[in-house]
Amino acid sequence: FLKYARLITKTKLNPEQTKEALFYVTKRAAHLQKELGQSHNKKRPKVMRTKGRTAAELYFISQQVNPALGERALFYAGESYYAAQSFSQALYMYQKVLDTKKSDSVYYKRSLAGMIVVLNNDKISKKVRNKYFESVMNAYITSEESKSKKNKAIEKLFSFYVVEKKDFGNAEKVFFAYAKQNPRNMSKNEAMIGRIVDVHKVQRNKKALLSFVQKPQNLQLLRLLK
Repeated sequence: FLKYARLITKTKLNPEQTKEALFYVTKRAAHLQKELGQSHNKKRPKVMRTKGRTAAELYFISQQVNPALGERALFYAGESYYAAQSFSQALYMYQKVLDTKKSDSVYYKRSLAGMIVVLNNDKISKKVRNKYFESVMNAYITSEESKSKKNKAIEKLFSFYVVEKKDFGNAEKVFFAYAKQNPRNMSKNEAMIGRIVDVHKVQRNKKALLSFVQKPQNLQLLRLLK
């Protein structure tokens, strides 16, 4: 069936043929997607990989034939790859949904949530995590309406810069943005300042340390924290 489906994208079809082809492709993809959720299949990793990858490719083919299927097909392609534990491919499909910039779409929000789940999976490589984490967290911070959830995401992004990337310039930017939005959260602001200061101390980077603590934003916060 997959061989037949692949030919659809390479064959010129009239509207009626296109409609019929899409019907069978999407029906088969949906059937496989349903099977991926069945408990007895979840205990069979090889079956999950085969069914997941096939379903994902069928969903991707469907939106190539009919772009109107757009983010819905791409999201389910991502879900199918995730079920198959093909995490890099899942992220690729989810990212395609985010690239549509349709932040109000339910599939945009679900893709964003899916990417966060994948990026927190221990099985993905550091290279893959580094490729997506920053942009995904920024997208989440921009789109999330809950202040508490937004703050947690900012904290995770801050930790990512400090611990994983050793990118203290961006860590400082994230901290200043957080402090501006949460000036009364003294304990968290103090902890974030402390983490940056400790790193500069360990590295014996006096210039960077002085530059950080003497910035106007930090001087104000340090006075409040005393």
